[in-house]
Amino acid sequence: MSRPSCTVVPRAQAGRGRGRPRLDYRLGSRSRGFRVTLWCVATLSLLGFAGCSSPERPVSIGQPLPPFELPRLGGGPLASDELAGEVPVLVNFWATWCHPCIKEIPALRDIHRSGSARVVSISLDTVSDTEVARFVRDHEIEYEVLRADLAMLSRYGSTSIPYTLVLDSELVVRSLHRVAVSSSTLRRDVDRAR
Repeated sequence: MSRPSCTVVPRAQAGRGRGRPRLDYRLGSRSRGFRVTLWCVATLSLLGFAGCSSPERPVSIGQPLPPFELPRLGGGPLASDELAGEVPVLVNFWATWCHPCIKEIPALRDIHRSGSARVVSISLDTVSDTEVARFVRDHEIEYEVLRADLAMLSRYGSTSIPYTLVLDSELVVRSLHRVAVSSSTLRRDVDRAR
């Protein structure tokens, strides 16, 4: 059984030879899946008109994290080079509407509280900062929250969320997950990134 994820960018049907793009939402009722699919199609259409491009340098294990500068939820920018330090870093792409992302929050919170890694989450929501801040408060998210759009997710090599990158203290990608990850898996990956 595969772990759930929310596919937010079209991908070709693997192994079927037709190469048609499809959107996939593997959770909830058919009506919820239809609504999410409809939302994704509309959002992706808008992104297509905005000129989204392929990743300049795909994210891959053993390579440095491609640089970014994003706004913090509380205000002010955060540049990726500010994340380098003495401990590994977890970069987690998520959205308030993504059920697997919500289930992953306690695991990320545990890593943050332990101090074994710096946790930075990147919200891909299109709602206001106020709504994201309310969600962050209600779900007791204590780690850093940045804001981005779906185009960034694509530039960083994923078509689904949650998407988690485990970096060493020098910001080299040591592992990545395109599905919800357990606390034990995150702890193992953080230990290996030391």
